[in-house]
Amino acid sequence: MNKYLKILLPLVFAALLIAGMFLGAYLTSGSSSLSGTGAGRYRSDKIRDIMYLIQRDYVDEVEEKALTEMAIQGLLQQLDPHSVYIPAEELAAINEEITGRFEGIGVQFAIRKDTVMVIRVIPGGPSEKAGLLAGDRIVSVEGKPLTGVNITSDDVMKQLKGPGGTTIKISVFRKGRKDLLELPVTRDVIRTQSIDAAYMADATTGYIKLNTFAGNTYVEMLEKLRNLRSSGMKKLVLDLRGNSGGLLDQAILIANEFLQKGELIVYTQGKSGRKKTSYATGDGDFKDIGLAVLIDDFSASASEIIAGAIQDNDRGWIVGRRSFGKGLVQQQVTLADGSALRLTTERYYTPAGRSIQKPYSHNQEEYYNELMTRYLNGGMETPDSIPLADSLKVLTLKKKRVVYGGGGIMPDYFIPLGRKHETPLYRELRDNGLIYEFASDYADRNRSAITNTFSEKAYVQRYQPGGSAMEELRRFAATRGVAMEKTLPAETSRQLEHLIKAFVARDLYGDDIFYQILNSRDDTVLKALSVVGK
Repeated sequence: MNKYLKILLPLVFAALLIAGMFLGAYLTSGSSSLSGTGAGRYRSDKIRDIMYLIQRDYVDEVEEKALTEMAIQGLLQQLDPHSVYIPAEELAAINEEITGRFEGIGVQFAIRKDTVMVIRVIPGGPSEKAGLLAGDRIVSVEGKPLTGVNITSDDVMKQLKGPGGTTIKISVFRKGRKDLLELPVTRDVIRTQSIDAAYMADATTGYIKLNTFAGNTYVEMLEKLRNLRSSGMKKLVLDLRGNSGGLLDQAILIANEFLQKGELIVYTQGKSGRKKTSYATGDGDFKDIGLAVLIDDFSASASEIIAGAIQDNDRGWIVGRRSFGKGLVQQQVTLADGSALRLTTERYYTPAGRSIQKPYSHNQEEYYNELMTRYLNGGMETPDSIPLADSLKVLTLKKKRVVYGGGGIMPDYFIPLGRKHETPLYRELRDNGLIYEFASDYADRNRSAITNTFSEKAYVQRYQPGGSAMEELRRFAATRGVAMEKTLPAETSRQLEHLIKAFVARDLYGDDIFYQILNSRDDTVLKALSVVGK
């Protein structure tokens, strides 16, 4: 028993210390509810006394920093799954996701055959100005090799990212040249892209794929919406599938573009019970276009705020599968050592009063495994497999349609997880990334032949990888230890050709063309196109 106490007591005391430290920081921030209370000061002093005794008298040496970090994690595990501690060394990367900006050279890359290959050069960025092209191989940075079997994406990012205004020399191999190119690239602020794709799906319907809600998302979104409207857009399919959320204010600004003045977007409520409400201002430019919003099991938080606002106000159709179910709002507090605490402070509610937060306990693994439970129980195949409690039933605000709270947004049109093309072979190719890897290599080898023959429009309409590409895929898979049979099921073969065509397009023409091709066989997108505006 003493052995276990020696392990547990320091953890408990350290956890209490962190709780006291956070409370102390909270008190000094000017909280009216606790400021000046003797209880707060007593707790803080008592915990410090305990830590002092541990450091002075405990039988073994204690590494205070490691113990503190472990204690914080243990403390937060007793709260909700979305209250998290961010160590100082990870905070910069997290903040880049939130702000939507970093300092670097402006390329998208992939590691192919132990070499860093440029997939895309960000328009107007430092690399484009320096003359870097898609297909180039970055061999070294400042004379330090950037190749080898052990090279990782983190290694590459550490070399390419850096303070704006600093210049690095990049050695590049370009096909058709015998010597390496030496390109000086001056780093600058790079805006991360919140929008993966924006294009006209037909003569009057635009499509936008939104991947996050960062600091610049609304501005990006507004620009894409205006561009599509100038191309004739009268209806919009907004794809929020896989979008795990981000900044609350960005979701409110985007929802405001589609709603009439006075319509409720969302309200939040914390421990005090005071509601904070957000209403549409009426100055949105897209209040009258047809609208369909796509969601799936990984659409969460800010994505669910938009879906809930559109559904509850009967503004458009929600198409796809039940969303994740995150209805908690976090505030991020930077601590003295450069780390941060992201603490849940409020719940948010849809306009009809729904809390869509799914149940949680202190078992966070069980919480995140709920998606696998949905899959195993058929919740991704049929809505009849999804439990919906009558006690959580509410009505939409205008047409009085029945919707439910208690665990995500249920779509108006449920689209099952399509698996008709899946076979054990297909899953093996997909799960090992072999389809994408082959397509990327195929695009690189045939770059000039394809782009010199097909415009973007012609590629979408006429290009087919054909039997030769499938034969090459078969040989490529064999080198990775995967044996493909000569004759595949027709649906599997069609899907493989379709994915090869889409992935090749991503490398050669960009994400808009990639999604345009990918979505042409996507049941959720096709359903949305059939109902949007009706």
